Amino acid sequence: MWQFSQFVFKIFLIFFVFTAYGVNPSEKKSLLALKDPVVYSSAEVGKSYSSIFSQAWLSVGRLYFEGRYNYEYSQTGSIYIGYPIAFGAESDIEFIPMIGALTGKLKGYAPAFTFTVTKPKLIVFSENQYVLSRTPAIGSYYYTWSSVLIRAYKPFFVGGCIQAEQASDHSSFIKI
Repeated sequence: MWQFSQFVFKIFLIFFVFTAYGVNPSEKKSLLALKDPVVYSSAEVGKSYSSIFSQAWLSVGRLYFEGRYNYEYSQTGSIYIGYPIAFGAESDIEFIPMIGALTGKLKGYAPAFTFTVTKPKLIVFSENQYVLSRTPAIGSYYYTWSSVLIRAYKPFFVGGCIQAEQASDHSSFIKI
C-alpha cells in the first residue's frame, strides 16, 4: 500500500505542476523552454527519510538554464546550461543537450539531455543524465526520468512517469 500511495502522490504532483502554471500545449513553445521562469518542487516521504526536491528553469535568448536542489543527491545543488534545438512541423519537438556542475554532498559533473514532444493532446518527456562523481564514496551513475501525459480536459493532464538509475557498481532501481 505504501508504494501505491507514493505513486499516487507523485502523479498528483506532476498533474499539479502542469495545471498550476496554466501551461497550454497548443501554444508553439515547449514546456521546458518557457520564456518565463518556472519553479517546481515536490516532496518524497519514505520509511526512513523525507526530502523536498526543487527545480527551476528558464531560457535567456537561445540558452537554457536549470537549477536543482536535492535532485541528484541529498543536500546537493546543481546548475545546468543547455542549448535548445527545436524541430518538427511546428517546432513541437525539442532536444536540449546540457552540461551541469554539482556541489554539496555529491560533487561532480553531469552531461545530460532532455527530449520533449508537445502536441495539443499529448506530452512525451525524457530527461537523461550521467553523473560523473568526484565524491568516491558515492560513485558515478546514470539516471533517467520519462513521462507521458495525455490531455484529459482543457489544461488538465493525466499520465505517468518512470525513473531508473544505474549505478557504477551495477546496482539499479526503477520507480514508477
